[in-house]
Amino acid sequence: TGNDAVSLKDLNKNGIPDYIDSASYFFDMVYKLYVDTIGYISPIREKITKDEDRYQVYIMDLGNGEVTYYGVTFNKEEVYPRKKFIRYYSYITIDNNYSPNDSTINVDKTKKKTYYETGISALKITIAHEFHHSIQFFYGLDPLAQTLMEITSTFMEWRVCPDTYDYMQFVRNLYKQINLYPFGVNSADVGYRYAIFGQYIYKKYGDIILKRMWEMIGDNIPGYTALDSAFREQGSDLTNEWRGFIPWIYYTGRRAIENEYFDKATEFPELTFYRDEKFKIPSFLETNELRPFEICCYRCHLPSDLASTDDTVDVIISNIDLKSA
Repeated sequence: TGNDAVSLKDLNKNGIPDYIDSASYFFDMVYKLYVDTIGYISPIREKITKDEDRYQVYIMDLGNGEVTYYGVTFNKEEVYPRKKFIRYYSYITIDNNYSPNDSTINVDKTKKKTYYETGISALKITIAHEFHHSIQFFYGLDPLAQTLMEITSTFMEWRVCPDTYDYMQFVRNLYKQINLYPFGVNSADVGYRYAIFGQYIYKKYGDIILKRMWEMIGDNIPGYTALDSAFREQGSDLTNEWRGFIPWIYYTGRRAIENEYFDKATEFPELTFYRDEKFKIPSFLETNELRPFEICCYRCHLPSDLASTDDTVDVIISNIDLKSA
């Protein structure tokens, strides 16, 4: 009712608003993909004896105001028996229309558009994102795995909807200041931006790596160790895969190579370099520190004595200290 109401449009005349029909359809769709096809654990109670036992989704106006969301997954009550990482039943809230007119009020009272992707497309990717969080809650919440939680859920938007472009807002932000987002640091913001690592994993291994990571977290193995162990089961490890991932980061935009790396590599931005300057005799020197799995990029222009453009050396450095991560 009120601001939280959905449109009452009901084209199939079944007495249920089409928006509710659509939300129901997409929740069923992602459940079948995640649980029945990929094999993730179901976050829904095995025995449903009353309506309160069903998985609950609340639809309301989340897109207007000072604090706005696409959707949120909340813990509801603890799942027993208790493990090292506490497990929860959960419920989800999603927006009532994902309108292109929804706006977020900034600190200075100006407004900005809330949703990068809108309408039914936004509904679908939000359900893909939030329902995987509900699965993560059921495996167990490692307090030091926020990065991995958001990598998985944001990647699942693309996994369910390959044509989505919502994650591109995070890609652009990452490429602009990649050194600010070390993959080995516990941060939801880092996770959103490195959802493209999920794409890299999926294109090499399919769904098995992230699924095994969450199964191991459910067996009380910490997040980064679980991810490393999942790779080891396939004959690799996290540090080796991170080295393999860095060229994917580099070959984008005008440098993209057809049929290699990211599917939409030509639409990705190009990396912004931490330092980008001409060589000065006697050396190009940089002294800095790298946090776990941080990437830092340097570009040095080497003046040419010929009537041609300068040569350029691009250096990408990362700290693959898994223990610190």
